[in-house]
Amino acid sequence: MKKNLFILAALLLPASLCAQSALGQLEHIAGQSIHDVYVPPVPDPTPVDVEEEEEDSQPQQSTHLKDYTPAQETTQPAPEPKPKTFEELQQEWAENERKRREEEWRRQTETENAYWEGEEKERESAWRWYNSFLKDQPRVEPVPVFSGIDERKYVFDKTQSPQELRDFGKFYLEPKDSTYKVDMIRCSNAPAGTRAYYLGRRLENGRTEWRIFIHDRVSYGTYGYAERYAKLGFPKDFDYRQIRDVDFKGEGRVTLLKMADGSTYVLKPDGSVLCRGRNLSFPVISYEAWEGTLYIECDGKLYTSCAPRYAGPLLEGDNFEYYGRTVIVTKHDSNGKYYTMSNYGGRSFDYKENAWKVKGDHVALDYIGSFSNDGDYYVLQPRGKKHYIIVSYLRGRLYKGKGTYKSLEAAHKAWPKEQKYRAHIYFDKPDKRTKNE
Repeated sequence: MKKNLFILAALLLPASLCAQSALGQLEHIAGQSIHDVYVPPVPDPTPVDVEEEEEDSQPQQSTHLKDYTPAQETTQPAPEPKPKTFEELQQEWAENERKRREEEWRRQTETENAYWEGEEKERESAWRWYNSFLKDQPRVEPVPVFSGIDERKYVFDKTQSPQELRDFGKFYLEPKDSTYKVDMIRCSNAPAGTRAYYLGRRLENGRTEWRIFIHDRVSYGTYGYAERYAKLGFPKDFDYRQIRDVDFKGEGRVTLLKMADGSTYVLKPDGSVLCRGRNLSFPVISYEAWEGTLYIECDGKLYTSCAPRYAGPLLEGDNFEYYGRTVIVTKHDSNGKYYTMSNYGGRSFDYKENAWKVKGDHVALDYIGSFSNDGDYYVLQPRGKKHYIIVSYLRGRLYKGKGTYKSLEAAHKAWPKEQKYRAHIYFDKPDKRTKNE
């Protein structure tokens, strides 16, 4: 035992000596002994007022487990829902159904309003374009007798089933027409979506029964090709079974429906009715409109193929003579026969106003002649007057001459003098005569 203590003291002695040596070095560096450091005395504790400290501090709730009691539990289990009665369920279903119907009605109303607004804008645009076309006093030329366009090439050589017609659009046929085999004719001179289609079924007696389909709204948001005879302007008693043939005129610009009673409907490319008559002719065409507009003479009335729906005729008369800018119309009333000098915009020349008028007081003439002698001119005799006047075109406008003449021969002799006057008035002072626009 003593031997072990001796060994332990021998081991600790070098460590103690090293510690004393390090402490001596620190005292030497600091210049003083560690025992010389002054430590101030600790003052006596200051008494604290417990009541003031409790007033300033907030009481803290104890979270110790021993402070918890079951009385602090406030959460109660949720009561079970009371089952609804049959009357309450009925009322709830009725309310939901009412809201659904209101929402459906609102949606349909918005769709309906948008549809009719689009229709109205389309009509307004068509009328603006048409009036602008007429105001420009379009020129015409004879309709070509032979054309490179073969309108009949749009008839199928082979009949088509409703399923095969899907390549041309969705046709709304009646259930009884599920086996409807058809030939098809479509108007060539119309943009896609606006042209009418003519479907024909071959009957046992060799005749073809024709029906007309136009692109239109079938239901809310659904479009297809359907029969809309009333919308196209046909009378209420129109029966498509009375159509005997379908043909085209004017390079496909109008469609002719030849009826069983001998009359003929003239339809525009969209299928709407332009006129109906027994005496038809297609004398002139104007290429100044979109792809050309055809003029149709129908039972003493003159129409154009580019007219909007329900536009009516441009001119009426017993006979029409056609020139490049002018059509001479023969008319009659209780006082006998008379003439008007009109343009292809539906206006007649008022010789008093020296202007084109839709309704003028001085448009009736007892005589009108077209002549060409170093320039085109017309000689007019106002109705009920004994004198003649000369009118001629300049810069696309028609102007009245300076003088009046007692005879037709005198008017012819005065034409060179009128040419000089016309050159002076309309080239030197072009603003003097601008009423006849």
